[in-house]
Amino acid sequence: MNPILALTGVFFIGVGAVILISRFEYNRSDTAIGVLALAPQIENCMAENAGGARARCYNDLFADYLERYDPESLFAQFEKAMSESADIRRDCHQVIHAIGRETHAVVKNIADTFEMGRDLTLCAGGYFHGAVEKMFRPSVNSGQDPDNEPIEEHISAGELETKIPVLCAAVKDESRKDECYHGIGHGTLYLLEDLTKSLGFCNLILTKQNHFSCYSGVFMEHELSGMAFDVNVDDPHYPCRDFKSQQLYACYYVQSFRLVRLGFSKEDIVKTCREAPSPAGAMCVRGYGIFHLAHEALAEGFPPTVQFCESLDRANARVCAEAVASRLAAHMTSGELAMPFCALFESEYIRKRCFNYTADVLRLGHKIDRDALIADCREYVADASRAEECVAEA
Repeated sequence: MNPILALTGVFFIGVGAVILISRFEYNRSDTAIGVLALAPQIENCMAENAGGARARCYNDLFADYLERYDPESLFAQFEKAMSESADIRRDCHQVIHAIGRETHAVVKNIADTFEMGRDLTLCAGGYFHGAVEKMFRPSVNSGQDPDNEPIEEHISAGELETKIPVLCAAVKDESRKDECYHGIGHGTLYLLEDLTKSLGFCNLILTKQNHFSCYSGVFMEHELSGMAFDVNVDDPHYPCRDFKSQQLYACYYVQSFRLVRLGFSKEDIVKTCREAPSPAGAMCVRGYGIFHLAHEALAEGFPPTVQFCESLDRANARVCAEAVASRLAAHMTSGELAMPFCALFESEYIRKRCFNYTADVLRLGHKIDRDALIADCREYVADASRAEECVAEA
């Protein structure tokens, strides 16, 4: 995977138009947009903070929804809930993980589940991660669904060694395979409940450059599932300090989930990140920007996030700006959000780095050519001189 994408975690995921629903048979009610509003129910789940209670609440909510309506309705209603609630936008990665899990429980084939969500473009990869994760979760009736239909490709602990190396081959879209590897990390830890063993299984993935994505899935699951909630609560660097090299970097890349849960301020999160050895500290700040600050920017508007990034020292300000811009670019698969965000920075250095990073994400991750990037600069950046800066970096 290209370093720009692999080391910044530019996971291309989210909610948008969904295609090819008609290929699948669900025996569900017709789509009924608005019949079951999700925003208040998702917010009720967000009040659950003990262990993995929030994730279980999301699972139950979306499983119940899909008993009555099809996935297309669920995707549309979640998009509506995102537009209605800043809190949901902030937690959208965890929410859409559950949507991926429960959609795969209905579809039952990982390639089809990925194809169904191929146009989803936000929430940092959660839909695809959750879909793969579901393959590792035991279902009722010993591997069958409630209608006594086999759950295709369900993986048991005894099958990890043979299935992990080939699991993501079923995903035909190369741009989505990294999402699959990250999902393997989530699912393996869920199945084994052993951090070290799960990381070891990531090494079975045939392409070494994809080990990082799997490692980060393991560490993210360790935090989001509740396994880390009551362990070493006074140590903000747990469990990362126990690992080295790529595993250390992957741990710090998602460590902001722990720091946010422990109640650290934005400033203290960046300070704590930078206590980690280089380059893990920068990875931690970048992950904070991607998984948290970008969602705050979507929830509250750009100026507060720009102001926070600008309050940091030059190195951290650059990483902060790049991380948020990368997520905004992936959100729209265009410069519509990221370019105006970059244009707000007073520092010419930060603006240019932000514009350049946005262009790299769109070019490498979404195959946007330079002519289209230049057109976006001139359409979405209101200040003429800053629009030309954007053009120069495209």
